[in-house]
Amino acid sequence: IATIDPTDARDYDDAISVERRQGGAIRLGVHIADVSHFVVPGGALDEEARRRGTSVYFPRRVIPMLPEILSNGVCSLQEGVRRFARSAFIDYDGDGNPLRARFARTIISSSKRLTYEEAEEISTGGGKGVPRLVRGRIAAMYELARRIEARREREGMLRLDLPEVELVLDAEGRVTDGGPKPHLYSHRVIEMLMVEANEAAARALFDAEIPTLRRIHPAPSDDAFVDLAKFVRALGHKIPTRPTRRDLQELASSVRGEPAERAVNIGILRSLQRAVYSTAPEGHFALASEHYCHFTSPIRRYPDLVVHRALDVLASGVKPAPPEPLTSPLPPSDSEGGAEGEVLDALAAEMSRKERGAEAAEQELRLVLVLHHLSTKVGEEIEGVVTGVADFGLFVQMPKFLVEGVVKLADLGDDWWDVSTERGTVRGETTGRSIRIGDRLPVIIAEVDVPHRRLVLVAPRKKDAAGAKPAKNAKPAKSAPPEKQPRRGGKRHR
Repeated sequence: IATIDPTDARDYDDAISVERRQGGAIRLGVHIADVSHFVVPGGALDEEARRRGTSVYFPRRVIPMLPEILSNGVCSLQEGVRRFARSAFIDYDGDGNPLRARFARTIISSSKRLTYEEAEEISTGGGKGVPRLVRGRIAAMYELARRIEARREREGMLRLDLPEVELVLDAEGRVTDGGPKPHLYSHRVIEMLMVEANEAAARALFDAEIPTLRRIHPAPSDDAFVDLAKFVRALGHKIPTRPTRRDLQELASSVRGEPAERAVNIGILRSLQRAVYSTAPEGHFALASEHYCHFTSPIRRYPDLVVHRALDVLASGVKPAPPEPLTSPLPPSDSEGGAEGEVLDALAAEMSRKERGAEAAEQELRLVLVLHHLSTKVGEEIEGVVTGVADFGLFVQMPKFLVEGVVKLADLGDDWWDVSTERGTVRGETTGRSIRIGDRLPVIIAEVDVPHRRLVLVAPRKKDAAGAKPAKNAKPAKSAPPEKQPRRGGKRHR
């Protein structure tokens, strides 16, 4: 058994074992920290974990859902230490199709703590000093993950290659640099195996008619698909106004490696609804999964702990008392499952709200740190990517930090600009210059307003007749404040 986590991880809540079977079959073991062994329903730890709902991950700091003596200590699946676990054992045929699954409470001892980088090195023949048995298990793990990924993509799973940024901080926690996180297949391996365990748990509970918190992802609305079709046409691609998952797959695949890849992937992502917790028997659209829940991270997510307790019901056949209602205000429930169903519905709504709050806090702090860094770079020129067109100007993203700024039309240059928000283009009548979503655009950082979370960019001005460039700290031209909701259609702007 081995764990594979980021270099700076301390709370190891999942471990993997893989056994090769006859006829090319493979048995996958996904072993999850047994938080419920220590956190009993209705106790003080349980109550506080429910109030927090999730751990919050900031740069260099974590606000944990559980006390660190649990999250980083006795619950964490540390190398060479016996730990209580919840294990899912899933058997696969030679094509990566699941044949059967069973769940058990276990005691495990991780043979090796690996980072994503170390696992990747082992998979390519490196990793000197790693026991031969572990190396063989890693090879089998990668082989199984590729089979599962191929099967899930045939079933319609969406794959969006969206970049992530890694911030470089100094000793005082200030951003000094940043760049894209490396794309390692080891991340994909763990993602695929965790998805399989989550799906197996949801399927087992559904088949046994045991209520729990599901993770659902509704299909996009018709209006969202219409907007996506218009957006994609602006980039020179076409999809039906009511696309299937297969259409979205083909679209994402067709732009892989092209300049429009980022814009298309962001467009697809924005068309999708948000995944939430629910008791409704709905599936997960993006994963093409009929039954899905969160089972693999009980150290940092309360819904996973709820699922673990539901699996105890599956194992024992004894129905426990329903959880006590939360003390915080909750929306009314439409459940028809009686008191227990109402409490679970309310818990699902609360956990979804906690998740949104944690994500917003994480994104807000990262944005503030990046803007503080950029405030020292005013006047510098960078290359951005156009990610949106509005009546008042362009949205331009800085690939290095994935933050967006606004270039007002008045700061694009002295021209009459025809704007088409539907086609995602602006065109200069005098110069014939055309800019559209997905284009790379050199811009100058003109103003950084940290309190209002605002980044103002301007296009570099051409040299004048004497060959002089504008001052580095040149301010953007005055123009009307941007509208909050851009109007549709074309307009002419000076």
